[in-house]
Amino acid sequence: MVDIIAAFRGFESIVAAASTREGGVSEPPYDSANMALHVGDDRAAVLKNRAQACSELGISAADLVCAEQVHGNRVVKVTDGDRGSGATCCDDAVPGTDGLVTGVPEVPLAVFTADCVPILVYEAKRKVVGMAHAGWRGTSLRIAEALIRGLEEEFGGDPMSCFVVLGPSVGPCCYEVGPEVVTAFRERGHPEEIFSRTENDKFWLDMWQANAIQLQDKGVPQSNISCSRRCTVCSDGYFSFRGDGAVTGRNMSVIMLK
Repeated sequence: MVDIIAAFRGFESIVAAASTREGGVSEPPYDSANMALHVGDDRAAVLKNRAQACSELGISAADLVCAEQVHGNRVVKVTDGDRGSGATCCDDAVPGTDGLVTGVPEVPLAVFTADCVPILVYEAKRKVVGMAHAGWRGTSLRIAEALIRGLEEEFGGDPMSCFVVLGPSVGPCCYEVGPEVVTAFRERGHPEEIFSRTENDKFWLDMWQANAIQLQDKGVPQSNISCSRRCTVCSDGYFSFRGDGAVTGRNMSVIMLK
């Protein structure tokens, strides 16, 4: 049900993982380990799935802190008082935000995706963590840069000490986009190299590269950036909006200071 993120295995002070779609109790079309409360699945099933996944990681599902995820670039500092926000109900998730940062131990940050990029960050010098949900809109608005900036501004974090993982998400192999998406990126100064043209005169968008470039521009060393390179559309074991259709579950990525 959960995969420990290999790139973070060397850091004993954090827990970081991404869920798969298998091993849960949700019924089709959310079969079976849907982790999201906002997609129409049975609430009790989702909470069971979250509890099982968190138990495998040795964390409390009741302590999860979840963002509202509005496809923007706002990043919020999470305190102990935010513990449990969005853990059992969407209504009390951290409002109007797609990025979370914290220095509080045993407060797990979570995002839910089904093609969008989950970005997980550990700043090793200050021992703080961050997480963001990066769809194409958030990526075009430079949510990855905003996440690193949040660690800098809230904790005095150093980009050179940041270690980042881009979790399972749609890859450049499967993400065909139209001209409105290309225009949004071009107007915001993103490099042309994140696009390649398709045979039908549309474009493939490489969101892994787009976010990695932002991180490097913000000062994160390229050697500190890891990409799972697991495409949720064409790899087995993940929920995918593009692959499954509009009604499907969500994968959960989580990071926590011990």
